[in-house]
Formats: sequence, structure tokens, C-alpha cells
Amino acid sequence: GVLYDPQNKAAVIPWRMIDGRLANVKYRTVYGKTFWYHKGGRPIRELVYGIDQAQPTTVICEAEIDALSWQTAGVAAIAVGGASFNGWKRDLIIRAPIEELIIATDNDKAGGKLRREIEEMMRGHVRVRQAYVRTDCKDANEALVKYGAASLRESVEESVKCQQIYVSLRSSGRGR
Repeated sequence: GVLYDPQNKAAVIPWRMIDGRLANVKYRTVYGKTFWYHKGGRPIRELVYGIDQAQPTTVICEAEIDALSWQTAGVAAIAVGGASFNGWKRDLIIRAPIEELIIATDNDKAGGKLRREIEEMMRGHVRVRQAYVRTDCKDANEALVKYGAASLRESVEESVKCQQIYVSLRSSGRGR
């Protein structure tokens, strides 16, 4: 669903609800890192990018471009759209079909803070793992560009389970 807007010389990135309905649109210039959101759309603080395509095992990262990089590598991925996590985002993830969340934030101070926030808020709701892209890369997109899709898949394969109590509140439909 990512398109190009020639008038604004920007990539157009749709943010959707769990059911696939369009909630907002991010515009990001192709000549720099300038971005803006569609006026009148649902606030990004209440959304998770890619939540409509979440799978039982899904990577969570910071930016849409990183989620798209993971998806290019064949890994289901969502993004929080910045370096903070909140109750809105937690609740969306809980309602999605995610059973295992693999945290793969940027290799910087803000990414480390976000990593801790996500782990703390998701503990007890889903299984949580920690994945790290190569240390010489800032994020998943840089790792994809420098080392290819296999490097991202290796990060997932080498992810580490977080110590926690996990209780699934989902019913498989059996025993009713």
C-alpha cells in the first residue's frame, strides 16, 4: 500500500486499524527525512503500523521503514512510529493475533529505552523475545541495505526469550 506522491515528492505510507480500515497516512519526502501526517487522521499515538498484517510471531520496531525492511526479509513486523510506547499501542497488540512479540528496536539510546518499555508493558500478555540487528547498523533498514535480508532473518533466529510469566488469555475454541 506504499505509494509515491509526485506533487509532494514523498512516499505515502498508510497506517491501518486491525480490521484493515485506513486510519492515517504518513508522507515522507524521498530527498530527506522530513515527514508529516494527513490532517484529520487518527493520531499516531493511538496506532501501530502494520497491525492489520500481524502474525502469531511478529517483530516490533520503531519506524515504518524498519517494519517494511523486516517484511522484505519475509518476517511479519509492526512499528510504533517513534521511540515511545503507550497503553493504546499495548492494547492494539493484545487484540491482534500476536502470540510472540520479537522486540528489535534501533541500536541507540532511544531504541534501548523503547525496548525496555515494550518488554515491561507486554510482559504477561504475549511471549516476548529480544532481537538485535548487527551492531554496526543503526536499524533494520540499514542492516537490510548493507547485509541483505538474510541478516535480518538471522537476527530473528538468534533472538533471546525474555524471562517472564506468560499466560495466554486466548481460547483455541476447544473445550467450550
